[in-house]
Amino acid sequence: MKFINRLLVILIVFLFASGFVEAQTNPYSQVDINSLESIRLDYYASLEDDDVLDKLVNTIEIKYGKDAQKYPILIKAYYGGLLSIKSRNAFWPFTKLGYFNDSMELLSKAVEQSPETLEIRFIRFAILHHIPGFLGHSVEKKEDAEKIYSLIQKKDYTYINSEIQQGIAEFLVSTERISKDKINNLLKIYPQLALK
Repeated sequence: MKFINRLLVILIVFLFASGFVEAQTNPYSQVDINSLESIRLDYYASLEDDDVLDKLVNTIEIKYGKDAQKYPILIKAYYGGLLSIKSRNAFWPFTKLGYFNDSMELLSKAVEQSPETLEIRFIRFAILHHIPGFLGHSVEKKEDAEKIYSLIQKKDYTYINSEIQQGIAEFLVSTERISKDKINNLLKIYPQLALK
């Protein structure tokens, strides 16, 4: 009987611990930094160049497989972002909506898996900022803006350097999706934004 009780305790601890570890997973530990840097550069280049977009989609699918739900969290977010770019570029409305819905599903899952990751929140927010209100997602848009603001306030440059965070802050300020007080607080952190 003692053996069974101990086994149950160990099982409960293991289940709790595995759930806790999964919830606390660092998305940056799941990918190698060189691959991530390459994906980041190509992602932003793909906003302007369809060839880069197609190449990056193919690169990710070759490296991580076709099931985007199984991608590492950061890769899932970037792939979701790529689908939103495909949505913007698609000609047929049904195709546009399909890409967009797939994009939002992946980005929502990435945010759910790593809600405190500035990079993931920014990818989703930058997309949602540009979509028309009738497509919904206003709750996520507001939530992301507030979370980005609070994460920038921490000045944690472990994974995203201050220059990139300044760019994120600049974008957030330009969207005017946070209060004037919060905009002024960001201008205190990055006074050079006031000069632009």
